[in-house]
Amino acid sequence: YGCAGGSPSDERLRRRGKLAAFHSSLFQLLPHFGPLLSGRLVLLHTTAPFHQEAQAHTMEPKKIDGDETAMHETMETPGVHNSGAVWQTRETYCEPGFKGIFASYYVALCAVFAALGGLLFGYDQGVVSVILTEEQFLTRFTRIDEGSGNAGFWKGLLTAMIELGALLGALNQGWIADKYSRKYSIVIAVVVFTIGSALQTGAVDYAMLTVARFIGGLGIGMLSMVAPLYISEISPPEIRGTLLVLEEFSIVTGIVIAFWITYGTRYMASEWAWRLPFLLQIFPGLGLGVGIVFLPFSPRWLASKGRDQEALHNLAKLRQLPTTDRRVQLELFDIRAEVALHQEINAERHPKLQDGSASSRFLLEVQGWFDCFRRGCWRRTHVGIGIMFFQQFIG
Repeated sequence: YGCAGGSPSDERLRRRGKLAAFHSSLFQLLPHFGPLLSGRLVLLHTTAPFHQEAQAHTMEPKKIDGDETAMHETMETPGVHNSGAVWQTRETYCEPGFKGIFASYYVALCAVFAALGGLLFGYDQGVVSVILTEEQFLTRFTRIDEGSGNAGFWKGLLTAMIELGALLGALNQGWIADKYSRKYSIVIAVVVFTIGSALQTGAVDYAMLTVARFIGGLGIGMLSMVAPLYISEISPPEIRGTLLVLEEFSIVTGIVIAFWITYGTRYMASEWAWRLPFLLQIFPGLGLGVGIVFLPFSPRWLASKGRDQEALHNLAKLRQLPTTDRRVQLELFDIRAEVALHQEINAERHPKLQDGSASSRFLLEVQGWFDCFRRGCWRRTHVGIGIMFFQQFIG
Protein backbone atom coordinates (compact mmCIF):
# COMPACT_ATOMS: atom_id res chain seq x y z
CA TYR A 1 0.00 0.00 0.00
CA GLY A 2 3.05 2.23 0.00
CA CYS A 3 2.13 3.74 -3.37
CA ALA A 4 -0.30 6.18 -1.81
CA GLY A 5 0.85 9.69 -0.96
CA GLY A 6 0.76 11.41 2.41
CA SER A 7 2.87 11.92 5.50
CA PRO A 8 4.78 9.06 7.15
CA SER A 9 2.28 8.96 10.01
CA ASP A 10 -0.65 8.82 7.59
CA GLU A 11 1.17 6.11 5.71
CA ARG A 12 1.54 3.99 8.85
CA LEU A 13 -2.13 4.44 9.68
CA ARG A 14 -3.15 3.41 6.18
CA ARG A 15 -0.89 0.37 6.35
CA ARG A 16 -2.40 -0.68 9.66
CA GLY A 17 -5.92 -0.17 8.33
CA LYS A 18 -5.19 -2.18 5.21
CA LEU A 19 -3.58 -4.95 7.25
CA ALA A 20 -6.64 -5.08 9.49
CA ALA A 21 -8.94 -5.27 6.46
CA PHE A 22 -6.76 -8.01 4.98
CA HIS A 23 -6.94 -10.00 8.21
CA SER A 24 -10.70 -9.63 8.07
CA SER A 25 -10.79 -11.11 4.56
CA LEU A 26 -8.57 -13.97 5.65
CA PHE A 27 -10.78 -14.68 8.64
CA GLN A 28 -13.76 -15.13 6.31
CA LEU A 29 -11.81 -17.73 4.34
CA LEU A 30 -10.32 -19.63 7.25
CA PRO A 31 -13.40 -21.70 8.18
CA HIS A 32 -13.26 -23.24 4.70
CA PHE A 33 -9.56 -24.05 4.77
CA GLY A 34 -8.61 -24.21 8.44
CA PRO A 35 -8.48 -27.99 8.85
CA LEU A 36 -6.19 -28.30 5.83
CA LEU A 37 -3.55 -25.70 6.60
CA SER A 38 -1.09 -27.87 8.47
CA GLY A 39 1.63 -26.80 6.02
CA ARG A 40 1.79 -23.12 6.99
CA LEU A 41 -1.06 -21.94 9.18
CA VAL A 42 -2.74 -24.56 11.36
CA LEU A 43 -6.03 -23.51 12.89
CA LEU A 44 -6.65 -25.49 15.99
CA HIS A 45 -10.28 -24.46 16.39
CA THR A 46 -12.58 -22.59 14.02
CA THR A 47 -16.08 -23.34 15.19
CA ALA A 48 -17.95 -20.17 14.23
CA PRO A 49 -17.86 -17.54 11.46
CA PHE A 50 -15.29 -14.81 11.85
CA HIS A 51 -16.42 -11.22 12.22
CA GLN A 52 -15.40 -8.75 9.56
CA GLU A 53 -13.88 -6.25 11.95
CA ALA A 54 -10.16 -6.74 12.54
CA GLN A 55 -9.24 -7.58 16.11
CA ALA A 56 -6.16 -6.95 18.19
CA HIS A 57 -3.51 -9.64 17.98
CA THR A 58 -0.82 -10.55 20.48
CA MET A 59 2.08 -12.70 19.44
CA GLU A 60 4.62 -14.65 21.44
CA PRO A 61 7.25 -17.21 20.40
CA LYS A 62 6.36 -20.82 21.01
CA LYS A 63 8.64 -23.83 20.90
CA ILE A 64 7.51 -26.68 18.68
CA ASP A 65 9.17 -30.08 18.50
CA GLY A 66 12.26 -29.08 20.43
CA ASP A 67 14.39 -26.91 18.17
CA GLU A 68 11.78 -25.42 15.85
CA THR A 69 10.53 -22.00 16.90
CA ALA A 70 7.16 -20.92 15.60
CA MET A 71 4.91 -17.96 16.18
CA HIS A 72 1.92 -18.52 18.42
CA GLU A 73 -0.83 -16.04 17.77
CA THR A 74 -3.84 -15.52 20.00
CA MET A 75 -6.86 -13.98 18.26
CA GLU A 76 -9.51 -12.41 20.44
CA THR A 77 -12.55 -12.51 18.18
CA PRO A 78 -16.06 -12.18 19.62
CA GLY A 79 -18.20 -15.28 19.22
CA VAL A 80 -15.30 -17.46 18.15
CA HIS A 81 -13.69 -20.15 20.25
CA ASN A 82 -10.13 -20.58 19.12
CA SER A 83 -6.97 -21.43 20.93
CA GLY A 84 -4.65 -19.81 18.43
CA ALA A 85 -2.73 -20.57 15.27
CA VAL A 86 0.70 -22.03 14.77
CA TRP A 87 3.13 -21.21 11.98
CA GLN A 88 4.99 -24.29 10.82
CA THR A 89 7.34 -25.21 8.02
CA ARG A 90 5.59 -25.22 4.67
CA GLU A 91 5.31 -28.55 2.89
CA THR A 92 6.85 -28.27 -0.57
CA TYR A 93 5.92 -29.92 -3.85
CA CYS A 94 9.47 -30.60 -4.98
CA GLU A 95 13.08 -29.55 -4.69
CA PRO A 96 13.84 -26.00 -5.81
CA GLY A 97 15.63 -25.37 -9.07
CA PHE A 98 16.26 -27.67 -11.99
CA LYS A 99 15.83 -30.91 -10.02
CA GLY A 100 12.27 -29.98 -9.14
CA ILE A 101 11.23 -30.02 -12.80
CA PHE A 102 11.31 -33.82 -12.87
CA ALA A 103 9.01 -34.06 -9.86
CA SER A 104 6.57 -31.54 -11.41
CA TYR A 105 6.76 -32.83 -14.94
CA TYR A 106 3.19 -31.96 -15.97
CA VAL A 107 3.41 -28.27 -15.12
CA ALA A 108 6.88 -28.19 -16.68
CA LEU A 109 5.46 -29.53 -19.96
CA CYS A 110 2.68 -26.91 -19.82
CA ALA A 111 5.30 -24.20 -19.30
CA VAL A 112 7.43 -25.47 -22.19
CA PHE A 113 4.41 -25.36 -24.47
CA ALA A 114 3.38 -21.86 -23.36
CA ALA A 115 6.95 -20.67 -23.93
CA LEU A 116 6.45 -21.16 -27.68
CA GLY A 117 5.33 -17.53 -27.60
CA GLY A 118 8.94 -16.57 -26.96
CA LEU A 119 10.11 -18.78 -29.81
CA LEU A 120 7.87 -16.86 -32.24
CA PHE A 121 9.40 -13.58 -31.07
CA GLY A 122 12.95 -14.82 -31.50
CA TYR A 123 12.21 -16.44 -34.85
CA ASP A 124 10.83 -13.23 -36.32
CA GLN A 125 13.85 -11.27 -35.09
CA GLY A 126 16.23 -13.76 -36.66
CA VAL A 127 14.37 -14.04 -39.95
CA VAL A 128 14.19 -10.36 -40.77
CA SER A 129 17.86 -9.73 -39.96
CA VAL A 130 18.87 -12.16 -42.74
CA ILE A 131 16.09 -11.49 -45.24
CA LEU A 132 16.96 -7.79 -45.42
CA THR A 133 20.25 -8.73 -47.10
CA GLU A 134 18.88 -11.24 -49.62
CA GLU A 135 18.98 -10.27 -53.28
CA GLN A 136 15.57 -11.82 -53.98
CA PHE A 137 14.04 -9.65 -51.25
CA LEU A 138 15.75 -6.44 -52.41
CA THR A 139 14.59 -7.05 -55.97
CA ARG A 140 10.96 -6.95 -54.80
CA PHE A 141 11.39 -4.09 -52.31
CA THR A 142 13.72 -1.69 -54.09
CA ARG A 143 13.06 1.06 -51.53
CA ILE A 144 15.40 -0.59 -49.03
CA ASP A 145 18.11 -1.39 -51.59
CA GLU A 146 21.38 0.29 -50.69
CA GLY A 147 21.41 1.91 -54.12
CA SER A 148 18.24 3.94 -53.45
CA GLY A 149 17.98 7.13 -51.42
CA ASN A 150 17.12 6.91 -47.70
CA ALA A 151 17.49 3.13 -47.80
CA GLY A 152 18.70 3.11 -44.20
CA PHE A 153 15.58 4.91 -42.97
CA TRP A 154 13.15 2.62 -44.78
CA LYS A 155 15.05 -0.47 -43.67
CA GLY A 156 15.08 0.72 -40.06
CA LEU A 157 11.37 1.54 -40.19
CA LEU A 158 10.55 -1.92 -41.51
CA THR A 159 12.59 -3.53 -38.75
CA ALA A 160 11.18 -1.31 -36.00
CA MET A 161 7.51 -1.81 -36.89
CA ILE A 162 7.40 -5.16 -35.13
CA GLU A 163 8.79 -3.58 -31.93
CA LEU A 164 6.24 -0.77 -32.15
CA GLY A 165 3.44 -3.29 -32.56
CA ALA A 166 4.84 -5.38 -29.71
CA LEU A 167 4.86 -2.34 -27.41
CA LEU A 168 1.19 -1.60 -28.06
CA GLY A 169 0.25 -5.28 -27.90
CA ALA A 170 1.90 -5.78 -24.52
CA LEU A 171 0.33 -2.63 -23.05
CA ASN A 172 -3.11 -3.70 -24.23
CA GLN A 173 -2.93 -7.34 -23.17
CA GLY A 174 -3.49 -6.86 -19.44
CA TRP A 175 -7.24 -6.28 -19.51
CA ILE A 176 -7.68 -8.97 -22.19
CA ALA A 177 -5.91 -11.53 -19.99
CA ASP A 178 -8.04 -10.51 -17.00
CA LYS A 179 -11.31 -10.68 -18.91
CA TYR A 180 -10.89 -13.71 -21.16
CA SER A 181 -8.35 -15.72 -19.11
CA ARG A 182 -4.66 -16.21 -19.65
CA LYS A 183 -4.94 -19.13 -22.03
CA TYR A 184 -7.68 -17.67 -24.22
CA SER A 185 -5.77 -14.41 -24.46
CA ILE A 186 -2.90 -16.51 -25.83
CA VAL A 187 -5.31 -17.78 -28.49
CA ILE A 188 -6.27 -14.19 -29.37
CA ALA A 189 -2.59 -13.25 -29.61
CA VAL A 190 -1.90 -16.20 -31.91
CA VAL A 191 -4.76 -15.17 -34.21
CA VAL A 192 -3.33 -11.65 -34.50
CA PHE A 193 0.17 -13.02 -35.07
CA THR A 194 -1.05 -15.46 -37.73
CA ILE A 195 -2.79 -12.67 -39.64
CA GLY A 196 0.39 -10.62 -39.58
CA SER A 197 2.52 -13.57 -40.71
CA ALA A 198 0.17 -14.40 -43.57
CA LEU A 199 0.27 -10.80 -44.78
CA GLN A 200 4.07 -10.79 -44.59
CA THR A 201 4.19 -13.97 -46.66
CA GLY A 202 1.97 -12.50 -49.35
CA ALA A 203 3.32 -8.93 -49.29
CA VAL A 204 3.58 -7.31 -52.74
CA ASP A 205 4.93 -3.88 -51.81
CA TYR A 206 6.72 -2.05 -49.02
CA ALA A 207 3.58 -0.54 -47.48
CA MET A 208 1.86 -3.91 -47.20
CA LEU A 209 4.92 -5.51 -45.64
CA THR A 210 5.28 -2.68 -43.12
CA VAL A 211 1.65 -2.92 -42.00
CA ALA A 212 1.92 -6.71 -41.85
CA ARG A 213 4.94 -6.49 -39.57
CA PHE A 214 3.09 -4.07 -37.30
CA ILE A 215 0.17 -6.51 -37.01
CA GLY A 216 2.54 -9.38 -36.36
CA GLY A 217 4.24 -7.25 -33.72
CA LEU A 218 0.93 -6.76 -31.93
CA GLY A 219 0.58 -10.52 -31.60
CA ILE A 220 4.18 -10.96 -30.46
CA GLY A 221 3.78 -8.25 -27.82
CA MET A 222 0.62 -9.86 -26.52
CA LEU A 223 2.35 -13.23 -26.31
CA SER A 224 5.41 -11.73 -24.64
CA MET A 225 3.19 -10.37 -21.88
CA VAL A 226 0.73 -13.20 -21.27
CA ALA A 227 2.89 -16.30 -21.79
CA PRO A 228 5.25 -15.54 -18.86
CA LEU A 229 2.21 -14.55 -16.79
CA TYR A 230 0.56 -17.91 -17.48
CA ILE A 231 3.78 -19.79 -16.71
CA SER A 232 4.20 -17.91 -13.45
CA GLU A 233 0.64 -18.56 -12.27
CA ILE A 234 0.63 -22.29 -12.99
CA SER A 235 4.09 -23.00 -11.56
CA PRO A 236 4.74 -24.18 -7.99
CA PRO A 237 6.83 -21.71 -5.96
CA GLU A 238 9.86 -23.99 -5.83
CA ILE A 239 10.48 -23.97 -9.60
CA ARG A 240 8.67 -20.82 -10.70
CA GLY A 241 11.89 -18.97 -11.47
CA THR A 242 13.34 -21.96 -13.28
CA LEU A 243 10.31 -22.30 -15.54
CA LEU A 244 10.20 -18.59 -16.30
CA VAL A 245 13.67 -18.94 -17.80
CA LEU A 246 11.99 -20.95 -20.57
CA GLU A 247 10.66 -17.73 -22.11
CA GLU A 248 14.15 -16.31 -22.66
CA PHE A 249 15.46 -19.71 -23.71
CA SER A 250 12.70 -19.93 -26.33
CA ILE A 251 13.54 -16.48 -27.70
CA VAL A 252 17.17 -17.46 -28.26
CA THR A 253 16.12 -20.83 -29.69
CA GLY A 254 13.82 -19.06 -32.15
CA ILE A 255 16.67 -16.85 -33.33
CA VAL A 256 18.91 -19.87 -33.91
CA ILE A 257 16.19 -21.72 -35.84
CA ALA A 258 15.56 -18.66 -38.00
CA PHE A 259 19.24 -18.34 -38.88
CA TRP A 260 19.47 -21.93 -40.07
CA ILE A 261 16.22 -21.78 -42.04
CA THR A 262 17.20 -18.58 -43.85
CA TYR A 263 20.65 -20.04 -44.46
CA GLY A 264 18.98 -22.84 -46.40
CA THR A 265 16.38 -20.77 -48.25
CA ARG A 266 18.76 -18.03 -49.40
CA TYR A 267 19.95 -20.33 -52.20
CA MET A 268 16.45 -20.51 -53.69
CA ALA A 269 16.23 -18.48 -56.90
CA SER A 270 12.61 -17.39 -56.52
CA GLU A 271 10.89 -15.07 -54.03
CA TRP A 272 10.22 -18.11 -51.88
CA ALA A 273 13.70 -17.50 -50.53
CA TRP A 274 12.12 -14.89 -48.22
CA ARG A 275 8.44 -15.81 -48.37
CA LEU A 276 8.99 -19.35 -47.06
CA PRO A 277 10.64 -18.25 -43.77
CA PHE A 278 7.73 -15.89 -43.14
CA LEU A 279 5.29 -18.71 -43.91
CA LEU A 280 6.95 -21.26 -41.63
CA GLN A 281 6.47 -19.16 -38.51
CA ILE A 282 2.71 -19.62 -38.83
CA PHE A 283 2.84 -23.31 -37.93
CA PRO A 284 4.32 -23.14 -34.42
CA GLY A 285 1.94 -20.26 -33.79
CA LEU A 286 -1.06 -22.34 -34.82
CA GLY A 287 0.22 -25.23 -32.72
CA LEU A 288 0.41 -22.95 -29.69
CA GLY A 289 -3.04 -21.50 -30.31
CA VAL A 290 -4.72 -24.88 -30.68
CA GLY A 291 -2.77 -26.72 -28.00
CA ILE A 292 -3.16 -24.10 -25.28
CA VAL A 293 -6.93 -24.71 -25.31
CA PHE A 294 -6.35 -28.16 -23.83
CA LEU A 295 -4.13 -26.92 -20.99
CA PRO A 296 -5.55 -25.98 -17.57
CA PHE A 297 -6.72 -22.49 -16.75
CA SER A 298 -4.63 -20.37 -14.44
CA PRO A 299 -5.87 -21.14 -10.89
CA ARG A 300 -5.28 -17.55 -9.89
CA TRP A 301 -7.46 -16.24 -12.72
CA LEU A 302 -10.23 -18.66 -11.77
CA ALA A 303 -9.99 -17.55 -8.14
CA SER A 304 -10.19 -13.89 -9.19
CA LYS A 305 -13.49 -14.71 -10.91
CA GLY A 306 -14.90 -16.48 -7.85
CA ARG A 307 -14.69 -19.90 -9.53
CA ASP A 308 -13.06 -21.55 -6.53
CA GLN A 309 -14.01 -25.16 -7.25
CA GLU A 310 -12.62 -24.91 -10.77
CA ALA A 311 -9.50 -23.29 -9.36
CA LEU A 312 -9.07 -26.20 -6.96
CA HIS A 313 -9.48 -28.84 -9.67
CA ASN A 314 -7.14 -27.05 -12.10
CA LEU A 315 -4.54 -26.57 -9.39
CA ALA A 316 -4.75 -30.25 -8.44
CA LYS A 317 -4.37 -31.24 -12.09
CA LEU A 318 -1.31 -29.04 -12.48
CA ARG A 319 0.25 -30.53 -9.35
CA GLN A 320 -0.84 -34.08 -10.31
CA LEU A 321 -2.29 -34.49 -6.83
CA PRO A 322 -5.81 -35.09 -5.47
CA THR A 323 -7.91 -32.08 -4.54
CA THR A 324 -7.78 -33.20 -0.91
CA ASP A 325 -4.00 -32.90 -0.71
CA ARG A 326 -3.06 -30.42 2.00
CA ARG A 327 -0.43 -28.71 -0.13
CA VAL A 328 -2.97 -28.05 -2.88
CA GLN A 329 -5.49 -26.71 -0.38
CA LEU A 330 -2.88 -24.48 1.21
CA GLU A 331 -1.75 -23.06 -2.11
CA LEU A 332 -5.35 -22.31 -3.08
CA PHE A 333 -5.81 -20.54 0.24
CA ASP A 334 -2.73 -18.41 -0.50
CA ILE A 335 -4.07 -17.58 -3.96
CA ARG A 336 -7.48 -16.57 -2.64
CA ALA A 337 -5.91 -14.43 0.07
CA GLU A 338 -3.73 -12.64 -2.48
CA VAL A 339 -6.70 -12.06 -4.78
CA ALA A 340 -8.77 -10.68 -1.88
CA LEU A 341 -6.01 -8.25 -0.90
CA HIS A 342 -5.53 -7.10 -4.49
CA GLN A 343 -9.24 -6.48 -4.94
CA GLU A 344 -9.49 -4.53 -1.69
CA ILE A 345 -6.55 -2.29 -2.56
CA ASN A 346 -7.85 -1.77 -6.09
CA ALA A 347 -11.31 -0.83 -4.80
CA GLU A 348 -9.85 1.64 -2.32
CA ARG A 349 -7.57 3.30 -4.84
CA HIS A 350 -10.16 3.54 -7.61
CA PRO A 351 -13.64 3.37 -6.03
CA LYS A 352 -15.35 5.01 -9.02
CA LEU A 353 -14.17 2.33 -11.44
CA GLN A 354 -15.73 -0.73 -9.81
CA ASP A 355 -18.95 -1.01 -11.85
CA GLY A 356 -17.51 -3.68 -14.17
CA SER A 357 -18.24 -1.80 -17.41
CA ALA A 358 -15.89 -1.97 -20.37
CA SER A 359 -14.87 1.67 -19.95
CA SER A 360 -14.12 1.14 -16.25
CA ARG A 361 -12.00 -1.92 -17.01
CA PHE A 362 -10.05 0.05 -19.57
CA LEU A 363 -9.51 2.95 -17.18
CA LEU A 364 -8.47 0.54 -14.44
CA GLU A 365 -5.86 -0.86 -16.78
CA VAL A 366 -4.56 2.64 -17.52
CA GLN A 367 -4.54 3.53 -13.83
CA GLY A 368 -2.69 0.32 -13.09
CA TRP A 369 0.17 1.45 -15.31
CA PHE A 370 0.24 4.85 -13.62
CA ASP A 371 0.29 3.13 -10.22
CA CYS A 372 3.64 1.62 -11.14
CA PHE A 373 5.17 5.09 -11.02
CA ARG A 374 3.58 6.27 -7.79
CA ARG A 375 5.60 6.82 -4.65
CA GLY A 376 6.42 3.53 -3.01
CA CYS A 377 6.13 1.55 -6.25
CA TRP A 378 8.65 3.46 -8.33
CA ARG A 379 11.67 1.63 -6.92
CA ARG A 380 10.35 -1.77 -7.98
CA THR A 381 9.31 -0.40 -11.37
CA HIS A 382 12.75 1.14 -11.81
CA VAL A 383 14.48 -2.17 -11.04
CA GLY A 384 12.20 -4.13 -13.38
CA ILE A 385 12.56 -1.69 -16.27
CA GLY A 386 16.29 -1.28 -15.72
CA ILE A 387 17.04 -5.00 -15.84
CA MET A 388 15.07 -5.52 -19.05
CA PHE A 389 16.46 -2.33 -20.64
CA PHE A 390 20.09 -3.28 -20.13
CA GLN A 391 19.40 -6.86 -21.19
CA GLN A 392 18.15 -5.56 -24.55
CA PHE A 393 20.71 -2.74 -24.70
CA ILE A 394 23.68 -5.13 -24.62
CA GLY A 395 22.11 -7.32 -27.32
